[in-house]
Amino acid sequence: MDASRRTLIIFGTILGLLVIAVTALVFLTNIDDIDLMAEDSPEGTVQRYLIAIHENRYQDAFSFLKFSPEEEIDSYQDWLNRSVGWPDPNVGRTWKATLGTAEVNTDKAVVGVIIDTFRPGGLFEDPINRQDILFSLQKDAGKWFITSPVHIYWIY
Repeated sequence: MDASRRTLIIFGTILGLLVIAVTALVFLTNIDDIDLMAEDSPEGTVQRYLIAIHENRYQDAFSFLKFSPEEEIDSYQDWLNRSVGWPDPNVGRTWKATLGTAEVNTDKAVVGVIIDTFRPGGLFEDPINRQDILFSLQKDAGKWFITSPVHIYWIY
């Protein structure tokens, strides 16, 4: 292998490691100063749900959900058993959510959310997996509940 090719490989490797390190730092930095949205709004409900999941407070996250009868989920334990990927508080997940605006129609609403998940891969792979997720909500007794998605699949 000639010297110029070796130099390019070393430079590319260093550059790739720097990109991964910077991306990891951005996602691992804990941001404590989150401005909470109104609790009685669809955006505030989704925000609090995502914060509860991010902080591994799954019981709190469960309280923001409303299930259709077809799902046959009657308890917190049922929800955990049916969630894709068992939530394990010992497994570190690096992800962030960006809330969009809500489209509200009387007692139903939709909130768009962008979920960016950091998953280190190979040198030429994009370590960020971006998903656009629509959260559907329904208002019941003056409180908003998430009706879809009801399973935590985007962080596994």
